[in-house]
Amino acid sequence: MVDQEKQSPEAKAQGICHTDEECARMFSEIPDDIRIPVMLALRKQLNPVLSEIKNAYRKDPHYWYVGYHFGWGMAVRNFLREKGFDEKYFKIHNLDGIYVALIEEALELGL
Repeated sequence: MVDQEKQSPEAKAQGICHTDEECARMFSEIPDDIRIPVMLALRKQLNPVLSEIKNAYRKDPHYWYVGYHFGWGMAVRNFLREKGFDEKYFKIHNLDGIYVALIEEALELGL
């Protein structure tokens, strides 16, 4: 289990809160009964921009979200919080660590 309150030496060296691997582990530890309602809400909310997201993902599957992080990414995180899918809901420190994985799974990117 990732200790979300402590920054790992690897993350500190990279100047980030958590490494990609730590974020992936955090996401994988979320039980289905917590994750599935979020998937349904995201699919509905993001359906109008699905083709744009898929196009960005096709161009760069690893970092497709970077250009969206501060504007659109913030809107997605705020949407999750407004729907009650906040940090408390997931029992995590910050949605930044998992929101991209939530979108990718909800929209079945990479499948």
